[in-house]
Amino acid sequence: MPVDFRGGKTCSCVALSLPWVEEDMKRRGLIVSHVDIFQLGYRGDVAASNVPGVGNTHAEGGCVDVGQYHPQQIECWRDWGWTMQKRLLTGIVPHAHGWPYRCPHLAPAAQLQERNWDVKDAGLKGDAQVVGQWPVLSWRDAFRENVMTLLGDLADEIATATAKKVTASLAAAVWDADVIPNVWGAPDNVSIRAKNALAEIGRDANAIREKTGA
Repeated sequence: MPVDFRGGKTCSCVALSLPWVEEDMKRRGLIVSHVDIFQLGYRGDVAASNVPGVGNTHAEGGCVDVGQYHPQQIECWRDWGWTMQKRLLTGIVPHAHGWPYRCPHLAPAAQLQERNWDVKDAGLKGDAQVVGQWPVLSWRDAFRENVMTLLGDLADEIATATAKKVTASLAAAVWDADVIPNVWGAPDNVSIRAKNALAEIGRDANAIREKTGA
């Protein structure tokens, strides 16, 4: 079933995987904000869909043409189980063409390209070979492998940023002479250890003021 995605139609495999590839590319410094999508699927009305040797590969799901085709970007696609390959064809804007490997929504012409991929054939006329990382995991296996790592990294970054913000806010509060006296009037349900810690911070802050004349 086609799904709406980024102003066009594609399959659920692309709609689930591509945003994670995009996020990984941003983290690697390979893009600033988003992947540039030239063409999605479920269409046969674009000349690029009918390039000699390519056929109507975009007639159904899976296949995507994008502007991110430099070697490091291709490597990121491959890490996520995509078959992206650089296309330099006469009369066609340079782009990367590919699909999530083992996507079940491919058009017949794209299924042929996947069979070519399986023997490291680039899927065009002639004997051009796949360049770069090959083979790759199926997109589902790659997704399971990568998404937990990426989520863990994001969680660590959020925790670190939050800790820095809290620390900075506490430091600013303690530095404020109007706030420090309120420490001594902390509610009774605040533990003695917490009160002692705050008292020590207050003494340190006062000592710094004396040294700096603040």
